[in-house]
Amino acid sequence: MRKLLLVTFITLLLAGCGEDSKKPTEDSPESNQSSAETPTAKSPEVGGVDLDDNETLAKIITGAIDGKKLKKGDNDRKLAYAPNEQTPYTGWVKLMHDNGQIVGLKQFKDGKTHGLATRWFENGQKEFEVTFKDGKLDGLWTRWYENGQMRGEATMKDGKPVTCVAWKPNGKKCPHTNVVDGNGVVVRYNDDGTEAGRYTHKDGKPNSAQVWKPNGKKCTVTNLKNGNGVIVEYKEDGTESGRTTYKDGERVLD
Repeated sequence: MRKLLLVTFITLLLAGCGEDSKKPTEDSPESNQSSAETPTAKSPEVGGVDLDDNETLAKIITGAIDGKKLKKGDNDRKLAYAPNEQTPYTGWVKLMHDNGQIVGLKQFKDGKTHGLATRWFENGQKEFEVTFKDGKLDGLWTRWYENGQMRGEATMKDGKPVTCVAWKPNGKKCPHTNVVDGNGVVVRYNDDGTEAGRYTHKDGKPNSAQVWKPNGKKCTVTNLKNGNGVIVEYKEDGTESGRTTYKDGERVLD
């Protein structure tokens, strides 16, 4: 079995809207939207698990397996196994900083992601919280900015986005990100407010994408069209953080 790192918690969906470089005028509808539109940053209890409770969180972290030790099956790479085990893993998986601080937690059942998945910023604020069902995203997906303010919210069904909305760092609703019934646009921004990517979804699947590097140059490797191609993602320093290949709107596993 090959090693399986804890699934990367970075995704195109719900990357959220950063500050748009074009400021709204005083008369524009957008300028009349106040930061009060932004929902509370505290996440609700999901699946009977309240990770905002420090005692509950500490117990889960203690009992969770290190995500770097999880492995994929030889015959079915969609299933995850604990080291030296032949039965698909059931339980919590964790990813930790070298200093012992929690990065992310995720639930597995019978080798598949099933239940709650949460990731935190280095300052301890929640970055996002989402639920899985039988290995696929299913339910509410909530994402926050590092200051604790709401960044985006999506409803997922059978691994596909049904709806998606987002907020800017200033609390105003993003006018670009809008997915309804699995169809629409998701815009992703860098921390400085420049646009990093623009993605369209069709029938709940990625359909097309454009990506820009942090220096403003268009990524020539990203070429997703009609659900087929590659999407490249970049870190703020301009280095590549990863790339994903799609076929007919479905992610191609390595």
